[in-house]
Amino acid sequence: KTPNVTIAPHRSASQGDYRVTIEILKFEKDTDNLVKLTAQWQLTSGIDRKLLASKISLLSSDKPATADDYDVVVAMMSEQFGALARDIAQTILDIDNSK
Repeated sequence: KTPNVTIAPHRSASQGDYRVTIEILKFEKDTDNLVKLTAQWQLTSGIDRKLLASKISLLSSDKPATADDYDVVVAMMSEQFGALARDIAQTILDIDNSK
């Protein structure tokens, strides 16, 4: 847990413990009406930028969205971003616990 989170391109006065770089490769409602998020991300140490983890997260909604209900699609997309954040957070916890 930290109150010190900075989002690029802004710079923080402190280096922080970790740096996460995320590239969204795919984020859409597909032809089966499932919301899919594919993101490649890297976790590096904040000071020396040593690579700690490099992963591709393949996330998909559990059920299809109603074809024309944009509020539902947006909510499902938000859920996928939350799942990505949990994946990254779990990786950080695993690294912290292995120290």
